[in-house]
Amino acid sequence: MKSTPFVSKTKLSSYIGKRKLNNELYYVHLKAAHEWGNSWNIIVDSVHESINNEMEKKYKPINQKLKKLEGTQTPFYEHQRNFYPRVVNKTNVTFTPDELTLLNKNRISLL
Repeated sequence: MKSTPFVSKTKLSSYIGKRKLNNELYYVHLKAAHEWGNSWNIIVDSVHESINNEMEKKYKPINQKLKKLEGTQTPFYEHQRNFYPRVVNKTNVTFTPDELTLLNKNRISLL
């Protein structure tokens, strides 16, 4: 199915709009850094700290719920299985390890 020109134009205009906003933000950032000089780094650090604090407030309850859910999960215990040997030698003949490996590929009972 061929996409309509409207959809492609909408995507293009959305991309152009986002690109334009990013460019404007970049120039505002450069202008503010130029005007504020050395104190601009302090401002940026303050903004980042504020954002990190807000994110921590949002994610702390989520992480607590996740830990609680992990604690309530029943652990998975893999049952230990006892298998009998595949080769049962009821003869007086002894086999080398290579011969036993070959015989173990198929279940054999030697009489």
